[in-house]
Amino acid sequence: MIPVIIMPGAYDPSTYFFPQQPLNECFFPNTIQTNNCFLVTNPVECLIRGFKILGTSGENIKSISRYSSLKHPLEIAEFFLNSNLIFPNSPENYGCFQFSGKDPFMINSLPRIFFSGGCSEFSSKIITDEAHNNSCLILNIPKFSDTVSSVAVNLNTLQCISLKL
Repeated sequence: MIPVIIMPGAYDPSTYFFPQQPLNECFFPNTIQTNNCFLVTNPVECLIRGFKILGTSGENIKSISRYSSLKHPLEIAEFFLNSNLIFPNSPENYGCFQFSGKDPFMINSLPRIFFSGGCSEFSSKIITDEAHNNSCLILNIPKFSDTVSSVAVNLNTLQCISLKL
């Protein structure tokens, strides 16, 4: 079975402040019993088969596109990776919990995959950190309610496809 990650978004019944807490299991009574469904925070950082996956539901992409000259979601996501921040204009433009000490929105190392959900269309780009011999797949995942599609990724090769359901 293929693992499924379910992350809350701006209009889901979760906390308003970032990081948003996972959706409640009561919304997925049958799915959650399969052990292949993971309810995660927004943003999420996890390991899948030893690969670091980092992602958001896309509010950070939309916020930067409103307040900067960067417009394409891939360009904005690459900016996040280069600046080592997932939410560079927080808390000014959306609520977030206050943290002392460690900033949970810092990107400490290049993930294998960095995704943003809620985009208008599917797009992808591979960037390479030649100094550390790492590659990262940037994924913009379309809004499911508009496109009824998902994305499948080969973690080893970083090949990805959009799947229309």
